[in-house]
Amino acid sequence: MVGPSNLKEESNPLLFPQEYRFLNIALTHPVKLMRRKAMEQITNERVLQKFVMKSTDRDLAMEALGRIRNESIYVELAIGASDLDLRVYCIARITQSHEDLFLRFVLEENDFRVRREALEKLRSEELLKKVVLNSDDTKIRQLALCKISDQTLLARAAINDPNPKIRKMALEMLKSPDQNFLYYRAIEDTTNFVREAACSRLRDSDLLTKLVLKTSDQFLAEFAISRIRSLDNLALLRVSAPANLQRFIQKRIKEMNG
Repeated sequence: MVGPSNLKEESNPLLFPQEYRFLNIALTHPVKLMRRKAMEQITNERVLQKFVMKSTDRDLAMEALGRIRNESIYVELAIGASDLDLRVYCIARITQSHEDLFLRFVLEENDFRVRREALEKLRSEELLKKVVLNSDDTKIRQLALCKISDQTLLARAAINDPNPKIRKMALEMLKSPDQNFLYYRAIEDTTNFVREAACSRLRDSDLLTKLVLKTSDQFLAEFAISRIRSLDNLALLRVSAPANLQRFIQKRIKEMNG
């Protein structure tokens, strides 16, 4: 593999006239078989890079790309190539030492395929956190969240992410969420299915009772009642909950009494 100090020299057509003659044939000959044979004669990886960048023949360009081993060429093509499939292929070939570049692709690229492939290469939890907190792409944030174990970040996403599906997903990923945290998510979230997801993880009968009395969401109140496991709390609701909930409270008392 040629080092960086030799890149200018190795792409100089005056130093490699035979390689550039093959390049010209590979790019311009009207017969594909002849273009392929010429491309196969090219051994200089910088000349192969020029072929990949200039060729209008996708198959031959990908064949030429497969012969390149210099990672710096893959980096350059991932950044500058116009063919999106080629860029995705190059990102997949780049090693993990380029995680800052992957993050740049994830946050700044317009094409989803490029963003997704770059995200697949990210391993650093710190960089994945930046994706969750800064990406404008809901699907990318979801995919990044799946790779994160940091409980503080998950709790933050459960509160602050603008997309309710991601807030629900973050809630469900929390390993041992604080019961008070779940209560406030059930009370404060603006989307019903997120409130229900929070309620579904509430086990504290006192907080469930409090939720029944505080929420204006009829379905959520009924759901909370169905999760209460204390007859004392249900008895309290018999005298303090609104009339529209009394039927559900009585039903739950009967279930508790067997």
